Amino acid sequence: MTAAISEDAAYRNACGHSDRENAVIEGNAAVRRAVLGSKDMELIRLYSDVPEFRQRLHREVIDETYPKLHELLRPLSQEDIDTALCAWNGNIESKHAVVRYMKDHAREKDTAAWLAQEYGGSNSNSLFVVRAGSPEETQLPWPKVQRRLAQLIQEDRSIPKKNRTVLTTSTQSPSGKLWRKEGSSTARWQTRKNWTMPRLSNR
Repeated sequence: MTAAISEDAAYRNACGHSDRENAVIEGNAAVRRAVLGSKDMELIRLYSDVPEFRQRLHREVIDETYPKLHELLRPLSQEDIDTALCAWNGNIESKHAVVRYMKDHAREKDTAAWLAQEYGGSNSNSLFVVRAGSPEETQLPWPKVQRRLAQLIQEDRSIPKKNRTVLTTSTQSPSGKLWRKEGSSTARWQTRKNWTMPRLSNR
């Protein structure tokens, strides 16, 4: 039942482009269409003759499908893009690596390629995808990712406060990129492969 409802065009449109109240109305209508079109006589009988069954079916189907469809189909906003950028690849150590690197290289041409490699490793040629699989899917080229990340870092919005940790030593990033050793007077880029990242308490 939920699979059929999730493919109902009118319901999907309401989930993505209307409020919950209207989506519920369209969802109830979609459930009715699915039940009557099922050719399951027992299901049709229960739906038609037992109000409690009908109301419960409506409620359970809407509660299960609406949140997923709403998140998938609603228009993409700048806030959604910023949230995806701040989430990065899900690795908090990699987020710290990006913040460190961007502080000194935010305007450099090669930084876009560095970000792509840091984000995807061997898949560095791919674009940054926001809400993959959705009709609202957006693919950002890495120079655009670089510019927006620079703004978010400047505004101190790139890493949630609960995940912030002061890193007193510098190491290779999780993808093997070079970090500058903090406190080094020569600001050399370190290449020692046996250095490791200090454990973060709030990973």
